[in-house]
Amino acid sequence: MNLLLTCEHARNLIPKEFSKLFKGKQKLLSSHRGWDAGALEIARGLKRKLKAPLLEGNYSRLVIDLNRSENHRKAFSEFTAHLPEDTKEKIISKIHRPFRQKAEAIVSKQNTLHISIHSFVPILDDKKRNCEIGILYDPKRLLEVEIAKQLKFYLKASALHPRIRLNYPYRGSSDGHTTKLRKMYSPKKYIGIELEFNQGWLKELKKNKHLINLIAISIQRAGNTLKFNF
Repeated sequence: MNLLLTCEHARNLIPKEFSKLFKGKQKLLSSHRGWDAGALEIARGLKRKLKAPLLEGNYSRLVIDLNRSENHRKAFSEFTAHLPEDTKEKIISKIHRPFRQKAEAIVSKQNTLHISIHSFVPILDDKKRNCEIGILYDPKRLLEVEIAKQLKFYLKASALHPRIRLNYPYRGSSDGHTTKLRKMYSPKKYIGIELEFNQGWLKELKKNKHLINLIAISIQRAGNTLKFNF
């Protein structure tokens, strides 16, 4: 089984041709709406540890959200949704589709475990998110259920003792990159898991070396338990 890593919200950069749309919005771009802080560091660490391919998003989700379907009502933000249709089609064809097509090309060649790396803010809309790691999956796909359970077991058994919740802070079956790939490939050919990390917790850890080692080992052990060889 092949292993694929993706980090859809890796950066908060804006293409030069759209910089005027975001003038004076640096604070917003630096917030959770602009990117997933800390996610790229973890994704790159896992790439090194697991020797797996990693696809990184190059621009802010406020230009177009790579974790939304291209026709989703929230794929474009309030800054880009009003653009002419031909301009939005260019954004899709230059940013969104190439990212998705690279993933599809990898999955099409071999049975794949896809780990999508994200992070979330500790408090949203005055509500505290009470976990350090969220594991998202589709409860209708049995291999995803089993991988999620195994990951939770190995992650919790570590010295870090993170609080882990399944399908939290979002539902793993909601519209997203993994959701699209599930529609294209059978449950035996494609397993899609999203890992969500609490940004507050990542800051407390300061150095993520131990966390990256833990995640890498947990992925390998979970795969071994289900007789997947990466």
